[in-house]
Amino acid sequence: MDERQTAPRAYEIDSEAADAAHFVATACDPARSVVVEACAGSGKTWLLVARILRLLLAGAEPSEILAITFTRKAAQEMRERLLHLLHELALAADEQVARILIERGIDERNVPAMLPLARGLYERVLRSPQALSIDTFHSWFARLLQIAPLASGVPHGYALTEATSELQADAYSRFMRSVNDKDGEAVREALIELYELASDGTVRRLLDAFLDKRAEWWACAQCGDPMDWLCELCGEDGEHDARLSLWDDKALLQRILRIASLLGQGTNTNQKRATAIELVVSAGASLASFDALALQFFDADGKPRGNGAGKGSLMKVLQAQLGEDGVPAFEREFEEVGLALKRLQSRSAEKTVIRLNRALFTAGAAYLDMYQSVKAEQRVFDFADLEWQAYRLLSNEEHAAYLQSRLDARYRHVLLDEFQDTNPLQWSIVQAWLSAYGSDHERPSVFIVGDPKQSIYRFRRAEPRVFTAARDQLMAQGADFLRTNQTRRNAQGIVDVLNAGFAQNPIFQPQTTLSPQAGAVWRLPLARRDAADKTAWSPAQ
Repeated sequence: MDERQTAPRAYEIDSEAADAAHFVATACDPARSVVVEACAGSGKTWLLVARILRLLLAGAEPSEILAITFTRKAAQEMRERLLHLLHELALAADEQVARILIERGIDERNVPAMLPLARGLYERVLRSPQALSIDTFHSWFARLLQIAPLASGVPHGYALTEATSELQADAYSRFMRSVNDKDGEAVREALIELYELASDGTVRRLLDAFLDKRAEWWACAQCGDPMDWLCELCGEDGEHDARLSLWDDKALLQRILRIASLLGQGTNTNQKRATAIELVVSAGASLASFDALALQFFDADGKPRGNGAGKGSLMKVLQAQLGEDGVPAFEREFEEVGLALKRLQSRSAEKTVIRLNRALFTAGAAYLDMYQSVKAEQRVFDFADLEWQAYRLLSNEEHAAYLQSRLDARYRHVLLDEFQDTNPLQWSIVQAWLSAYGSDHERPSVFIVGDPKQSIYRFRRAEPRVFTAARDQLMAQGADFLRTNQTRRNAQGIVDVLNAGFAQNPIFQPQTTLSPQAGAVWRLPLARRDAADKTAWSPAQ
């Protein structure tokens, strides 16, 4: 971090203009690292471009700035908006330039001194021998690999491919043929176990998902046998069926027998249930006894059984023995015991989890090896390879230092856009890059902007919780945290529906809007195909 930074702040914007100005001034302060959580339509790209402008005005060279986003289109838009802004500053009237600077957090008293600097930025950026870097994550990773040291083991001359479906289909076909080889016995047995635990289609999806998570698999395998970690995570439940532990839980058994005792004083139906409960409890520990007991408390869909506690003889018994609130107290206890049995059922799946993952790790690793061989034959890399190789390079202190020395300039400012779509490995790469700078004084300023509610790249392993982890880590290192939930994109009616839909989501903060329009949400009728015309669609009746 820059030594000029002051104490970190957490700040949330509301509708007041003064607060908005303070928010922008803090977010764009070149001397600060900042994490911004900003909702859709709140001006994230505007804020990124404003931050870059302020960095340039503070004396940063274009080559010292690295901005990373997720798509080439977003990177191009950011570049175009920055150049358009600099062009406007070069040619606009002084009053307009002053307004632009003040909007982006420049103190009004400092505007006269900033005017000549602002007017010269367009030419300065265009003439810079080393361009400002606005990249996607993967183009940045590719650049790192291009200058990788020979000793790193990163193969040179490989082409990047986005079309992996044919490669994957070829690898799967070869993999399935290879299990019949004489040295494929272990993989064959693993596949057989997978088919026993899941359907044919599910097994294929599991193997393809394993392939998609290969970078995480490699990272995990570097730290030892992943099965050791999984078994430790499952604990005793991975070795012993948790359902059988019921008979060791004396307190829970007493609660169950107490329920049976009360039911036994009710109707004939209640008495039959009481007898069934007592029989399976006294029969001793067995899976059959547990399943029979569970069926007395909830049905196959997990819904609690009814006991008619609010009427007849059972109601009188409950009120006589438990007081006026005896009926609701009994119903709560009956439901809570059922939930306790469900938890034991859930925990009993841990043994199956271990079996399935042990088989998947064996078969998936062989499938992955085949996929990597197919790519090696065609001398191609995919995005996961880029991430993994970049992680390997930057996790090695010697290689990380070499990469930084080979770059034309050391980056002093890093900006990360749409951070909610970052996956854990990408954030680990950024962390390794920042750590390679050494002391806090040498590290670049960091600016992160994103919105966990808008994470849409789960198919690329995006994890919105990475935003929270990065925020907490950077704040511990002195960064500010800012949040704005004001959208300029949607009217109030849209925002109201959005807030209602996300109300139960723990990562969601209710939005407000700057739009004066009322807005509306329409639910259109379903469409159905007209039977007489296969090309026509009409509203469903």
